[in-house]
Amino acid sequence: MLAHQFSLSKPPSPKPKRSVGKKQLMRDTIEGAMQFAFSNLGEWCLVGTFTAKEHGSRKLAYARAYYYQERLEAHIAMMLNYHADAYPVQWHSHWNNSKKQYEVRVMADYRPDFAWNDEGGSPYVEAIEEQQFQDNVRRQMAEHKQVSAVKQAMDSLFFGGQS
Repeated sequence: MLAHQFSLSKPPSPKPKRSVGKKQLMRDTIEGAMQFAFSNLGEWCLVGTFTAKEHGSRKLAYARAYYYQERLEAHIAMMLNYHADAYPVQWHSHWNNSKKQYEVRVMADYRPDFAWNDEGGSPYVEAIEEQQFQDNVRRQMAEHKQVSAVKQAMDSLFFGGQS
């Protein structure tokens, strides 16, 4: 007699591979967090949550939150370069007891009187503002096309048979 029974089975399913590596995911997350913070100047932005359940313990969640905040601070300092006085950044990370997670918040502001040059603000922030302006223009053009299409449909419906 054998200790195990033998039978045919389906092949084991392969482990799903990540479409993006961990380092690339971190870079994208940091870039997205920075863009979100500078799109909402003067507002506190929640840019990271690190749950104790997800990371195994509260200590590991704190370590991840601290590492993430350090990386984000370094990236913002690098992108602002000489415009850091014009764009003060405040940080706040704390333990949310009701959700059992560390939360990382950032608030970026703009102080034009502290800009050291006459060229204006940071090129990075200006690029974000330009992108928001273009998105707004595209949205308005789409709304205008929809209104025109509805008006044309109504005109053809009511006045289509008459000339």
